This record gives sequence, C-alpha cells and structure tokens, in this order.
Amino acid sequence: VVKADGYGLGLAETATALSQSGCSVFFVAQTNEALALRALLPEAIIYVLNGLPEGAAADFTAHGLRPCLISMAQIAQWQAHCQATKAHPACLFIDSGFNRLGLGETDIADLAGSPGLFEGWELALIASHLACADTPEHPMNAAQLERFRHALTQLPAAPTSLANSGGIMLGAAYHFDMVRPG
Repeated sequence: VVKADGYGLGLAETATALSQSGCSVFFVAQTNEALALRALLPEAIIYVLNGLPEGAAADFTAHGLRPCLISMAQIAQWQAHCQATKAHPACLFIDSGFNRLGLGETDIADLAGSPGLFEGWELALIASHLACADTPEHPMNAAQLERFRHALTQLPAAPTSLANSGGIMLGAAYHFDMVRPG
C-alpha cells in the first residue's frame, strides 16, 4: 500500500523500490494517486481502495486501474461498463467491521442471491480492512476475521486479502492470499 505519497516517504521512491524488490500489486486510496503510480509502473496491478467514482469506469479501464467496489451502485456501474466494452478486473471490498467503507452484510446477501451481478467482469480480489489490528488483543480482530470468513462463504471464489500492516502480525489466520503492508 503506497497511499498518501507512500505514507510520506514519497510515492516514486517507495513504489520504485518495492517494484525492484518484486512487488507487482499496489494499493492506493485515490484515483490521482493511481494515475501517478501508473506513470511510474506501467505493468503494475493497481487497486484504488476508495472505490469507483461515478462516471469513472472508462478512465479506470483506459489506465488499467482496478477499483475496490464498495457499494452496490459501484458494482452496477462497473458491470454495465464491462458489459459494454469487455470484462475488466475489480475487487469487492467487504465491510467486516471497519465501518468506513465496503459492502455490508445486507449487500453480501444481495450479491449471494443475485449471481448475475458478477457477469461481464472479473472478480479479481475480495478484501476487507482490520480496524484494530494495531492492538493484537482487541476482540474486534477475531470478530472481523469471522465476518470476513462468513462473507467469503456467500461469494464466488476469488483471491482474498484481510491483513493490513498490523494484521500481518496477527498471524497466518489473517493472511489469506495477500497481505497489504503500508
């Protein structure tokens, strides 16, 4: 994760060093960060955590960016764009208890009951964010892990990611397919 100018260390310096060390998947918060990163790393996989802004699907696909879809409206927008052009990858971002962004339990149930919502685009990642990972003993960590696991049982198979920086230290149960240090 290299959002916020590489957490103040410099996007160019941080992303370049990570890429040279073998990192090929990056996360940023905003579209402008993704565009700056794309200019630096034309082959990288770049996810935008704050979702798909209204009307931005064509810009995302033109620059090879992957939105983290955080609402049913964003899923519908992405699906419509992909069905009109071609299938493009995106991430479903699950709210497992962070309560800032992501698809909640009702949205997950709606998706589970409407498999057609996944037609025409590629579900490349299912992710969530731990709210209290910096406090290992916080009970919210285990609760979020269970909510995330439960959501996964209702969704199509895809690579998964739960552990942010602090979550990596919580152990292998939180790692899934990809961790997101930042």
